Amino acid sequence: MLNWRTKMPKGMHLKSDGFASSLYDPNGRLTLPKYCAQRGIAYRDLGLPVALETFTTYGMEFQKDLVPSLDPRDLARLDRGADGFRLTLSDGEAIEARRVIVATGISRFEYLPPELAGLPNTHCSHSADNHDLSKFGGKRVLVIGRGASSTDVAAILKDHGAIVEIVSREPIIFHDPPSPKPRSFWERLKHPNLGLGPSLRSAV
Repeated sequence: MLNWRTKMPKGMHLKSDGFASSLYDPNGRLTLPKYCAQRGIAYRDLGLPVALETFTTYGMEFQKDLVPSLDPRDLARLDRGADGFRLTLSDGEAIEARRVIVATGISRFEYLPPELAGLPNTHCSHSADNHDLSKFGGKRVLVIGRGASSTDVAAILKDHGAIVEIVSREPIIFHDPPSPKPRSFWERLKHPNLGLGPSLRSAV
């Protein structure tokens, strides 16, 4: 949850629909719909984007309940030993393990093109460095990119009173908002929701 809580701009929503945003536990006890129902948070399987704040508070509750022994220290170094691996943690403690699963996630892989990387951070920064976009209120801001993140960031900046332009190498395609009406029988037959989204392509 660290990436979601500290790097995603406040005010964003998840790209995935509600039905696809639950964290997994075998008994299905702590699903996102149940979490929202218990706290009176508006929720729909489809058509209502999940707020970032809702997802992060749900994720932290999930961790406290189902993974209470989680060690929050960072791994500083990983070395192979004679009988397995030696892990050196951020505070210097070393741990021996026979097997290690490395799940790096998407944190610490932000990329700025070389043409922009040399600019001072007062003039150029990655979206991951801007958890709170309110500091740009009243300023002119250029957002580079064409994906969901860039358009979400531009919308949040505009909400904070910034003057925003988006620049991208290819045209930006905005999708129509989801219909508030339930899908027809024919739509459900043609594009069944098999757990990853309403399309056979997602299922494959």
